Amino acid sequence: MCAKCGSIEDAEKIFNSMPTCDVVLCNMMILGYVKCRQAQKGLGLFQQCEWVQPVTTTFVGTLNACASIEALEEGRHDYLESMGLIYSFAAAVERHTCIIALLGCSGCLN
Repeated sequence: MCAKCGSIEDAEKIFNSMPTCDVVLCNMMILGYVKCRQAQKGLGLFQQCEWVQPVTTTFVGTLNACASIEALEEGRHDYLESMGLIYSFAAAVERHTCIIALLGCSGCLN
C-alpha cells in the first residue's frame, strides 16, 4: 500500500523489518519499485530473493521492470527464458502482455 501510494521508502522500511521474506513480500516490493520508477531496484531484489520460489506474478513484475527501463535483452534472456526453461511456467496471457510491453517500450514492436 505504501509503494502504491508513492512512498517507496516507507515500503522498504516495512519490507526490511519483516522477520522472514516470502514470495508475496518480494512480489509486492518488485511491483512497488516498478510503480515508483525504480525498476532497477526491483530487478536487484529479484536476484536477492533467488531463494524464494518465483510465481507468475514475480515474472510479471520483473518483465515490467525490464520494460520500464527498456532492458529488452535482459528481459528476454534472463527472465523470459528462465520462466520456461528453469521454472517450467507455461505461456500465459500475463506473460505475453509483458512481452508486448517490453518490445513496445524498447521500440521493437514490429
